[in-house]
Amino acid sequence: MTASLSLRARLFGPVNQLLLQPVLASPAAVMRPKLERIAGLITHVPRGTRIEPITLAGRPAEKLTPKGSTGGQVLYYLHGGAYVRPI
Repeated sequence: MTASLSLRARLFGPVNQLLLQPVLASPAAVMRPKLERIAGLITHVPRGTRIEPITLAGRPAEKLTPKGSTGGQVLYYLHGGAYVRPI
C-alpha cells in the first residue's frame, strides 16, 4: 500500500510545469529576479520580524530579528545553493 500524496504535493507538478519550467529556461539575468518573486510568494516571515540587509565577508546577506528578541543568540543559516540548469 502506498501513501497518498498531500494536496501540496499533487499541485506541485502542474505548478512546476506552468510556472517554474519557463522561468528556468530563461537566461540567468532574467531567471534570478523571477525566482526571487516566486520565493516571496511561498515563504513566510512572521509579522513583526525586522529584516536588515547586511554584508558578511563581502557578500550580501540579511539579518532577521524576530519581534521581542532580546539578542544574545544567533542562528547562522547558509543556503547550500542549487544547480538550476541541466548539465
